Amino acid sequence: MTICAVVLLGTLCQIANVGSRMAVSLLAIGEGVPTVLIGSLLALFSLPPMLFALFGGRMIDRVGIRAPLIGATGAMTTVLLLAALVPQVWFLFLFAAVVGLAQNLTSLALLTAIGSMGVPEDRTANMSWLSLGYSSGLFVGPVLTGYLIEWVGQRPTFAVLALFPGAALGFIWLLNAGAMRSGAAGQRRFHPKQILELLRHPKLRGALIAGVIVSGGWDMFSFVMPVHGAAIGLSASAIGIIIGAYGLASASVRAMLPLFHRQMPEWTLLAAAMLISGTLFLVFPFVAAPAALTVLAFLLGLALGGAQPTAVAIVLRYAPVERRGEVIGVRSSMMNAVHTSMPLVFGALGSALGMAPLFLVVAGVLFLGGYRSKTHWGRGEAGEA
Repeated sequence: MTICAVVLLGTLCQIANVGSRMAVSLLAIGEGVPTVLIGSLLALFSLPPMLFALFGGRMIDRVGIRAPLIGATGAMTTVLLLAALVPQVWFLFLFAAVVGLAQNLTSLALLTAIGSMGVPEDRTANMSWLSLGYSSGLFVGPVLTGYLIEWVGQRPTFAVLALFPGAALGFIWLLNAGAMRSGAAGQRRFHPKQILELLRHPKLRGALIAGVIVSGGWDMFSFVMPVHGAAIGLSASAIGIIIGAYGLASASVRAMLPLFHRQMPEWTLLAAAMLISGTLFLVFPFVAAPAALTVLAFLLGLALGGAQPTAVAIVLRYAPVERRGEVIGVRSSMMNAVHTSMPLVFGALGSALGMAPLFLVVAGVLFLGGYRSKTHWGRGEAGEA
């Protein structure tokens, strides 16, 4: 599989994933679902991946990426079509679980493909291209969804979003099956001690933790914008534009990541991104104007957008060749544990205290992560690019 094919598949699925999350949030708000339950709904996008990501990564190591990709894109297409037809609120919870699991399996497969491409020196650039595709989806998904909701209504929007994973499914079906099985290998029987073996590597462990911290920042923004925007009376299209600005910034910075990585060590870049993100989160609760929120979202996208692929590139650098899918599965389980718990915590604390304390907590965690990346996890690699 070529890098162009990987980027195309990642972009198509990301558009549907991000768009469906926004559509579900706004539909639940419109149905009068309490904030705490909205947090539970968003957590279901991440609970199945948290439980099954390690299994998915090991399966990909064993059978290759074609069958998992076909299953994931097919499931996402089906559930999006059903969301347009089933009016009951309970179906949104099932929908969130299926979409979350399908998107996670797609991501595991594509990251494993990236790890197997070319020489190690090309990995950071390839990861940047895939991240650019994801960021493009992060921009197109919410903007398109916001306008679709206003033009055709909430339920038909899901049917339109189904076109994107449907196109990905058709593209996968046409790709050479042999090429998509490359890298598959036999495995020893799984034992939990194998995970501890991986986590004993200090650099790998640090990159995994840094990725989790960055994901917490992403979760905070993804959760708070629909809720905060609806609370201050913004339209669906305005909320979509704000979230889209975040995605546009992520795409912009990821297009330049190979250049940045040639100018400074990856750990230094990761630390700087987390420190800048923490500063922006301190400002966020004091801003209500749509234009200012759009600017803040763009700046936050620049910072966090560069941090995530950098952390992934470091993980792939230290992952054992024959266990890349497993390492990516461990990373995904850790991240989705955050994705699952944070909306629940944000929803409960937001209902009790408002949003401002949440921004302060997330800012503090990002500051701590930036400090550790610079002084501990990345120590001794100042000369690396």
